[in-house]
Amino acid sequence: MQNIQAAYNVCKELGISDEQFYESIATFGGAARRLQLIEKNENVTVFQDFAHSPSKLKATTSAVKEQYQKEHLVACMELHTFSSLSAKFLSHYKNTMEKADTAIVYFNPHTIAHKRLEPICACF
Repeated sequence: MQNIQAAYNVCKELGISDEQFYESIATFGGAARRLQLIEKNENVTVFQDFAHSPSKLKATTSAVKEQYQKEHLVACMELHTFSSLSAKFLSHYKNTMEKADTAIVYFNPHTIAHKRLEPICACF
């Protein structure tokens, strides 16, 4: 809601009418790869989200669980940035997916080798 309010405020400053704003926001599909709906059927709802920092991952996981309280939430995160693959930074991810019923963390050892980083333990 803060993002929508900020967008509204900017539009007002630019002289865009309320009517134009509300017509436009009604068709806004959201930012690409931010809680982007991938699949929805009677059994499963799948979102893709590019939450690349611990705080964003925690906020996203919490928001989805709040929206789907009665559903089993599986959160899957891929570590792929230099910081996320740093052994010294991994502790920042502790409890970021605590709202998920199942949390899965994936990293590709080849990515670590390619980026010439120190190996990390899968048990962090």
